Amino acid sequence: MVRKWLILLILIASTWAQDSSLPKEPTNLIREVYLHAYNLHNADAVLALYADDAVLLSEAGVFSREI
Repeated sequence: MVRKWLILLILIASTWAQDSSLPKEPTNLIREVYLHAYNLHNADAVLALYADDAVLLSEAGVFSREI
């Protein structure tokens, strides 16, 4: 029983220690860059945001960049 309380206490402490109010600036920055490139119809800039081995899953099908 003590073990369960200790695990619960550790989980509560670790959850409390995480600061959820931190700004998600890197994510917002990437989104803004993506939207800007997309709206300018700049395919090279949009593709530069993806990893070399990225696979795009969409309603149209699966797309992968194979060289």
